[in-house]
Amino acid sequence: MKPISVLARGLFRRILTPGTGLTAQGIRFGVSFWALLGFGVLALGLSWPLAAHLPAELPATPVRPQGSDFFERADRDLLVWILAWTARSLVLAPLELFNANIFHPAPGALASSEHLIGMAPLATPIWFATRNPVLTYNLTVLGVSMITAFTLWLAVMEEEKLPVAAFVVAALFAFDPSVSLGWVRLHESAIWLFPLVLLLALRLARKPSGPGFAILVLVTAIQFLAGAYLTFLLAVFLAAVSPALVLEARRNGRSGLLPLLALACGALLAAPSALPYLDSTNLPVSNLAQIKASGARLSFTDAIRRLWGGAGMLLVPLATLGLVYGRAARSLRLCLAAAVLCGVLLAMGPHGSLIPGTDLPTLYRMLMDTVPGFSTMRAPMRFLLVSRLAMALLAGFGLSFVLRGKQSWRLGLQRLVLPAAIAMLFAIQPAWPLSLTGLRRAPYTTGAHTWLADNRATGAVLDLPPTTQVGNRQRETGLAMLGATEHWLPLLNGYSGYHPPSFWMLMSLASQLPDPAAFDTLCRFTDLRWIVAHFGRMEKGEAAFVNQLPIVERARFGRDVLFETRVACGAEKDRLLAQIGTPSPGSLEGAPTTDLSVRNRRSEIVVVPLDVNEVGAFRRAKVTVTNASTTSWPGMDIERTGRVELAARLRLEDGTVVKEFHMPLGRDLAPGESLTLEFAAPGRVPWVTTTVEFGLRQRGFGWFADREGSGIQRFIFSLDGAG
Repeated sequence: MKPISVLARGLFRRILTPGTGLTAQGIRFGVSFWALLGFGVLALGLSWPLAAHLPAELPATPVRPQGSDFFERADRDLLVWILAWTARSLVLAPLELFNANIFHPAPGALASSEHLIGMAPLATPIWFATRNPVLTYNLTVLGVSMITAFTLWLAVMEEEKLPVAAFVVAALFAFDPSVSLGWVRLHESAIWLFPLVLLLALRLARKPSGPGFAILVLVTAIQFLAGAYLTFLLAVFLAAVSPALVLEARRNGRSGLLPLLALACGALLAAPSALPYLDSTNLPVSNLAQIKASGARLSFTDAIRRLWGGAGMLLVPLATLGLVYGRAARSLRLCLAAAVLCGVLLAMGPHGSLIPGTDLPTLYRMLMDTVPGFSTMRAPMRFLLVSRLAMALLAGFGLSFVLRGKQSWRLGLQRLVLPAAIAMLFAIQPAWPLSLTGLRRAPYTTGAHTWLADNRATGAVLDLPPTTQVGNRQRETGLAMLGATEHWLPLLNGYSGYHPPSFWMLMSLASQLPDPAAFDTLCRFTDLRWIVAHFGRMEKGEAAFVNQLPIVERARFGRDVLFETRVACGAEKDRLLAQIGTPSPGSLEGAPTTDLSVRNRRSEIVVVPLDVNEVGAFRRAKVTVTNASTTSWPGMDIERTGRVELAARLRLEDGTVVKEFHMPLGRDLAPGESLTLEFAAPGRVPWVTTTVEFGLRQRGFGWFADREGSGIQRFIFSLDGAG
């Protein structure tokens, strides 16, 4: 550790030295090098001990009482897989990029979540050098934070020319927990080139040049390609600062159209990546109730309060000084203030009104109604990143105003502000040293998946146990996705923000294995050839699979067994895919999908709770459903109107429904027939008595229990999660 501390002292001494010879044409290479190195040291230090385990460990998410850490863990595993898939596909099969290998046989699976194409300059070389998805993710996420800080440093230096002020503000912004997000949410934190886009646009406005135009187009395109959500954040940021670009150009005797044209060309260059998200079969329907219930929106006062959190307690007052006294052009400072306001207003989400007491819709709702794809933004509070970035730029101007000058107290403050800022960064981290997953690389590349890669296998893979509902078996799903990076065969399993229409039906069938009828249906509609069964994590025994299914064991790795099917599969895969996005009068097995009458909604339900996770947020249950009516229920179908589904909803004491999940039956259920499924109950609300209701619903026509004639079973969650 001593050589590292000596290096750190040396490089920070370089940063603390006030810049000399810095002109409007550029920043000295030496100062830039030491700043970049300083940000690298901070990234390694703040993520410690991850830096010592980059090839084998992932950052662990903090455990939250509400159980929201589950989604962060699931998203982290998804992002690791996305980076590996995109890095590989962009080189080896760019035309097949969006036809990812998860959610088989659904097309365009990558469009169900982020694509992270803009991370390729970092991720692709790492992936091909190591073929390690864990190392690729860790180096990319740390590199993004470091470059975010460096580009912000460059942007502040362009206007103020004071290295220590730029370094302090850039570090406080990029490594604040609200921006780095615990190193587990790259799809939100990858704003690494936002400041550079602004810097290059300002330079082009002041002094047009062909190379400057081309570089701005390229950098803008890379940032737009960083992710679908970040596309909207960048668009909002650029819309807010565009007037400053025009005014700056006019101040230098030019029209201001050139930087705007470059930004538009960059957006146009990235536009093809948006087309799969606008496909009507992939684009999710706007769900205002989901946004309202998610808690991912803020009131105006809550948004302002969040800006003050963490490093904001220092950045907010500095930003105020920068707005009033900064050296940057007044138009730029005012536009950055407008960006702060836009981010706050958008964080309020679609509910309420822009002006209290009026019918004027919120800014977020206006964009939902007018901009294609904007309705997929399920977390309005993400727009606070725009506010934080604009605020950090203004804070850089403000700190430069405070530190600039030869007075002894200013020079003394220059030597104190950097160590104080670093100490503040470590103090505001929610958990330091950082917790790691505790999972070595072996679980991600199980012997079965490695065997498939080594033997050049073909055909689709099913990893058991399957995901049977949001919150259930997601750890196993993440392991299956990362194991699939060994062989890249089609995988029936998967996790993302929006699952394809066919996914839950196939997972329902997979959960019913070793039932021969469920296997036959899976075989008909997919190219299933391999089954990886982790019997150590399954309630069902190995003997049942061997005795009831046409499969043969190919390899064994402890309690993990790799089976190969002894029959050809996929005969009706095209028929399944043809149903996506099309209405149908019947299910895949022909049962009518019309609105069931009251007498044909009669059912019997028996629920047997299984377990609760470590924070009591999700509980598995075995649910047995019996058709007590006189007609068959259309249960074997993709997500179309008329399908009968098992459902669970969480009610508060006042009767308000706060969460609802559903799962298809996976087969048509004839009168008198019964079906048992594993299901995950919705998470409880802390400190509130809640009731979980299990029942049936017909998609598009409501719950059976909301009409007379159907059974429903209720469980009361106590405060500690016991039922």
